[in-house]
Amino acid sequence: MLIIQLFTLSSGDWILMTEVAILAPAFSDISLTLTKVVHRIIGTIIGAIIAMIIIGNIHDIWLLGLLYFIFTSAYLSFINIKNYAFVVTFMTVMVLLFIENSYPTLDPNTPLYRIQNIFIGCFLSLVASSIWIAFIRKKSNLP
Repeated sequence: MLIIQLFTLSSGDWILMTEVAILAPAFSDISLTLTKVVHRIIGTIIGAIIAMIIIGNIHDIWLLGLLYFIFTSAYLSFINIKNYAFVVTFMTVMVLLFIENSYPTLDPNTPLYRIQNIFIGCFLSLVASSIWIAFIRKKSNLP
């Protein structure tokens, strides 16, 4: 929250959601945290590029709505697969198309803000996991 306020980041809530998504199952396992971070970054970049192409070339709100429906359906269909990057790709497109459909005059840099904030959230997740492993878990003899 401090980073969001200090740098007045647009859509800073994505930082917090990223931290929760990465750390919820993985905070005490740095290798799992690192794997989720890499997948989250790859999926976000690919999804943002797809969304930017769609948003930049399609201006019909009904077609954007249809594409939103397709990407949401795909996201929900793939949510339980092992490849987190694949899931995040569909989730990113879904979120960005939802924002575009809801606020068509929104800042065109929104996909870039998402990438920026996901990077920050991933970095903070790695820091938090490292602190847990290096100090808290070691001193309290927790698993």
